[in-house]
Amino acid sequence: MAGTLGLAASTGQTADEVARSLTVLTLFITGTESIVLVAGAAAGLVWLRPDKLLRQTARPGGPHDADASETDTTDLE
Repeated sequence: MAGTLGLAASTGQTADEVARSLTVLTLFITGTESIVLVAGAAAGLVWLRPDKLLRQTARPGGPHDADASETDTTDLE
């Protein structure tokens, strides 16, 4: 026998009792997994630091200054 009926036959419980205990176990595992996944996603978000992507400000010595310093303005006269 396999599945819930096999488990019920081997433990002496009815199929309904086994199904209830498996439901509780399934909900516990699913809840634990969702907590771990949310914690991992939060850690990944902190690691990637999206605030750097949202704040696109030009800083002295940044890539925008390098473009401006390479521009030759002597021929404009």
